[in-house]
Amino acid sequence: MPTSYPDLAHFSDDPDDAWTLPGRYYYDEAVYADELEQIFYQNWQYVCHISQLKTPGHYVVRDIGSQSVVVLRDTHGEIRGFHNVCQHRAHRLLEGEGQVRESITCPYHAWRYDLDGGLQFARGSDKMNSRCGSIRCAVLFSPTWMRMLRPWLSVTTVWKLRS
Repeated sequence: MPTSYPDLAHFSDDPDDAWTLPGRYYYDEAVYADELEQIFYQNWQYVCHISQLKTPGHYVVRDIGSQSVVVLRDTHGEIRGFHNVCQHRAHRLLEGEGQVRESITCPYHAWRYDLDGGLQFARGSDKMNSRCGSIRCAVLFSPTWMRMLRPWLSVTTVWKLRS
């Protein structure tokens, strides 16, 4: 439930009439939760410059609020984004920036995903069909952006915008 905020209609351009936000806006958990929900999870977030994703397997990991995401170039050269979590035990799959070969392997129980998010291998589960939760990505004038919409929503469409 959103916290009540001061009436924003009374802002002034005159510095003598200006005021700052109350101190709680800088530390209140409810305000932070509202900002995550209404701003960060609803709008495009800068991830990296496209030059950081030069070839298939190059990736960057970014944290948006409590959500970790990985953006990478897949084996077909497309930019893709996923929630950075294994579907088995919710372990983080990757850290920082780097390059993987043809798959991402979970360090916990060695579940392996291909670069489009599909499950390649999970010991003892030959009939399982699992995917990493994807997120929307866009390349616009070379920077790469991602949009989560909601931290628990998986959006399978990947957008690639060209200037």
